[in-house]
Formats: sequence, C-alpha cells, structure tokens
Amino acid sequence: MKKFILILLLLMPLTIQTLEQQNNKGTLVIKVYGDITPGIADFVSSAIDLANREGYNAVILVINTNGGLLAATERIIDSMASSNAPTGVYIPK
Repeated sequence: MKKFILILLLLMPLTIQTLEQQNNKGTLVIKVYGDITPGIADFVSSAIDLANREGYNAVILVINTNGGLLAATERIIDSMASSNAPTGVYIPK
C-alpha cells in the first residue's frame, strides 16, 4: 500500500503539468485593416471574448488603419482592458 501511495505521489506532478500544457493556447493575433468602425469593434470584442473562453496566454492586436470612430475605438479599448490575458498592440509601418 505504501508503494502505491508513493508512486501516486510521484506521478501527480506529471499529471498536473500535462493538464497545464493542454490549456496552453499560445497567443491570439487579431489583425485589423481599414477604418475603425462598429463592425471592427464587434470583431475585436468577439475575438477577445474567444481568447478569454479558450484560455489564450496573450492577445496581440495588429492595427493598420488611418483612424475611425471614437466610440468604436473606446469599445476596443474596453475589450482589451477586460481581457483575462495580457494584451498588446502592434502598428506596422
């Protein structure tokens, strides 16, 4: 009985590590091209919700835009602020 418990205790960390690796989804990259509109804000918000549900480690928003509506931009900012994962923005040249 002692051997069984010892083996169980030795294998337990391996099981926990395997479960942690299964939840490791990596980084979600969201690409936005064109003007910031309510539709784009919906898209980004939905993608961040997906990242929260699926357990992504990080969210990167790639934005290539000339601008857009302030309300839509604020909605994107609110979505990023409510993300469970760290979020970042990359603006290409």
